[in-house]
Formats: sequence, structure tokens, C-alpha cells
Amino acid sequence: MQEKMRKKKTIPRDLALQLWRIVLGNNKVYNSKFPLLDPWLKFVESNNEIQAISRDVWEQLIDFLTETKQAEDYDDNSAWPVLIDEFMEHLNEPKN
Repeated sequence: MQEKMRKKKTIPRDLALQLWRIVLGNNKVYNSKFPLLDPWLKFVESNNEIQAISRDVWEQLIDFLTETKQAEDYDDNSAWPVLIDEFMEHLNEPKN
């Protein structure tokens, strides 16, 4: 059973959202430490094209949230997963 779990390359979106909220989202310290957490959760939740979260996104999200406190901190030349790049593009879109 454990071997099967290690080979997984994705996690279902809804499960990832639940886990992020349990581990990070319900803690005021984390919310102040990671200001982009709530916008990230809303982006993932509202994007119906996202069916699963890749292992890369899962493993790099905390690093991203630690390094990127606001949109201006984002380095688009860094090697972030595509979903994180799409999130930042979404944040920088002009609001209609």
C-alpha cells in the first residue's frame, strides 16, 4: 500500500484544497506568514480546469509562498511549476 502511495504523481484537487486548509489555512500565523495563501486557494478552487495537483506543485508550494509575499516579489524566470506561473498571471490580470 505504501509503495502505491509513493508512486502517485498527482493528488485530487479537492483533497489538496482540504489538506492545505487543514495544515495552513486555519492558522493565523500561517496566513500572516503566507499572504498569497488565500488567493492561491481561491484560484485553485475556482479553476474548474484543475482536476489534480501535481507532485511538483505540492512539493514547491511552501517554498513559493515563503519566497513570494506579494506579486512584485515573483520572479517569472524561476523554475516554478506551470500552475504557479498561471496563478501569478491570474493575480496580475487587470480586474474588469
